[in-house]
Amino acid sequence: MSVDVPPPAGERPPTVVVGAVPEPGGDVLVRRERRRNGLPAPVDRTVPLPRRVLGDWRLWMSLATIALFVAAFQVNWLLFVPEHATAGEPSRGSAPP
Repeated sequence: MSVDVPPPAGERPPTVVVGAVPEPGGDVLVRRERRRNGLPAPVDRTVPLPRRVLGDWRLWMSLATIALFVAAFQVNWLLFVPEHATAGEPSRGSAPP
């Protein structure tokens, strides 16, 4: 059985403050603890906004999802919407006269 003895009053070990917002490129331990606790990472304001937006994985996943939806919609439209014949033009499915 071990007994934990607190350090002397003048020699406290450094504590990692999880709620503190680290500066960009700051303490790696603080950033790791924030990520582990589900807290957002600080935004590096030195990087221009377009570069920050284009580097975000959520943007690319959203665009890929939209492209997939549009492609699926077009395929379903072509499969399930019949073509209608106009006057003077036979439909594709009819036999020639």
